[in-house]
Amino acid sequence: MAAVGFAVAVAHGLWTGPAWLDSGFVSLRYVRSLAYKHTFSLPGQVSPAEGFADPLWTAVLTVLNLAGLHEFRMQPYAGAVLFGCVVALAVFVAARRSARIESPILVACLAAMPTMALASHSGTDDIFAALMTLAAVIVVSADLDRPEGGRSSLTWLGLLSLCGVAPLMIAAGLAFTYRRQRPQWGVVVLVSLSIMSVARMAIFGSLVPQSFQAQLGQLDTSAWLEALRLSPVLVVLSLVGLAVSRRAGERVWPVVLAMLAWVFVGVVGVAEAEDFGAVMVPVLALLALCAGRGLEGLPSRWLGFAGLLAVGAVDLRVAWADREAAAHARTSAFKQARVMTRFLKWRFEDDVTVVTQTAGILPYFYGRSVFDLTGITHAQPVSPEFVLALNAEVMIPQGQIVSVTAERLSMGVNWDWQVVGETHHQHAIQHHKEWDLINIYPIWFNLYMRADLSKYRPDWDPKIGKKK
Repeated sequence: MAAVGFAVAVAHGLWTGPAWLDSGFVSLRYVRSLAYKHTFSLPGQVSPAEGFADPLWTAVLTVLNLAGLHEFRMQPYAGAVLFGCVVALAVFVAARRSARIESPILVACLAAMPTMALASHSGTDDIFAALMTLAAVIVVSADLDRPEGGRSSLTWLGLLSLCGVAPLMIAAGLAFTYRRQRPQWGVVVLVSLSIMSVARMAIFGSLVPQSFQAQLGQLDTSAWLEALRLSPVLVVLSLVGLAVSRRAGERVWPVVLAMLAWVFVGVVGVAEAEDFGAVMVPVLALLALCAGRGLEGLPSRWLGFAGLLAVGAVDLRVAWADREAAAHARTSAFKQARVMTRFLKWRFEDDVTVVTQTAGILPYFYGRSVFDLTGITHAQPVSPEFVLALNAEVMIPQGQIVSVTAERLSMGVNWDWQVVGETHHQHAIQHHKEWDLINIYPIWFNLYMRADLSKYRPDWDPKIGKKK
C-alpha cells in the first residue's frame, strides 16, 4: 500500500502545474551564488546575510547543482519524489500499527491533497521539511520504545537540527524532555547547534538567521487560519486521535512538540500571498497519522467510515475547489516577476540596483544588485528614508507590476508619494514588439525610475523602432 501511495503522490506532483512561491527562490539565489561564485554574498549585499530559512535544504540543492542538476529546473521532479516519500512513509507506519483499513486509507488521502501537490511544485522546502519532521518523529518515538537507544535517532535529530528554526526547536525540545532516558540526544543537538553557530558567526556575523530576525515581532495568523479552513475535518480527527492515544497511555509528546514548533514559526512574520495551506504542509502527514488513530478510537467502525468520507467530502472538496485560483495567482506573480526582469535587463545593460518588494523570484532571475524591502537578505533598515537615500536606479512597487493597462502603484502604505516623486518618477512603459520580451500585447511595465533616467535605454527611439 505504501508503494501505491508513493506512485500516486509522485504522479500527482508531476501532473501539478507550476505553483511557485516567492520564498522558495531565496534559497535558489544562495545556491546559485555558492555554486557559481563560491560565496554566500548575494549581488547588492553590503555584507553576507543568512536569508535562507533551511540550511540543510540549501546545502542539498548546492551539492546537486555542483553534480550537474540545475537548481530551478530540478524543482518539480525533486518535489514530486519527496511528496511520494512523505506519503509512502506515513502510509507504511499507519498500515503497520493499525489492524483496520480506515487508518491507512485516510493517510493515503495525503496523495490526493492539492495542498501537498502545490507545495511539491512551489520551489520551497516545505515538502523536504515535512519528510524530515515525519521521519525524525517516527524514529524518535520508536527509539523511546526500546530499552536502549539506537544510532538512527541520533542521526535524524542531528539532521533535523540543521533544517531551520522550527526543526531545531523540535530537536532541542525532544532532547530536553528525554534528557534522562536519552542523554546522548542533547549532546548531538548541542554539537549541531555549536557547529551552526560557529559557521554563522564566521560567515554572517550573527547567531540568529537574518531570515528569522526579519520576521520577529510580526505576528500573523492568517496563513494558519487559511490552512485550517482547507483541512477542518483532518484537524478535528487528529485532535481526537491525540486524545485517544493519550488515554491509552501512548506517547504523544513528540507529535505535539512538532506541531507546536511549526505553528509558532508559522505565525511569526507576514503570511505569503496565496499561501494555500503551505504553512501546514510540514505537519500534514503527522496530522493524518493522528487522524487515522482517531478513526480507530471511535466507538463504531461506521463512525470511522463516516469520518473518512467527511475528509473527502469537506477537506478534499474545498481544497480542490480553491486549487485552480491559488495556482493561477501564484503563476501570475511568477510571470510578472520574470517579464519584469527581462525588461530591466533590456533597459539596463549594466548592473544597477533595483529595490524590490520581495526577496525571491524577481531577484533570482534578475541576478544583479537588489535591495529587498522584506529585509530577509540584508540587515539594513527598510524605512522609506533609508531606501530613498540608496539612490537606486529602479524601485518596484506593490501590485500588478506587469499589466494589460497602465497602472498607478504605490511603494507601500508608509511611503509618501510626494516625497518619492522628488527622486523617482513612476512610469508605465508600454512594451514594443521589437523588444521581443513577451508575446502578449498590449503590456505595460509599471515601476519607479530615478528622476534623472529616461524611460528607454539611450539607443532606443520608439519612432525608429516602429518604422523597423
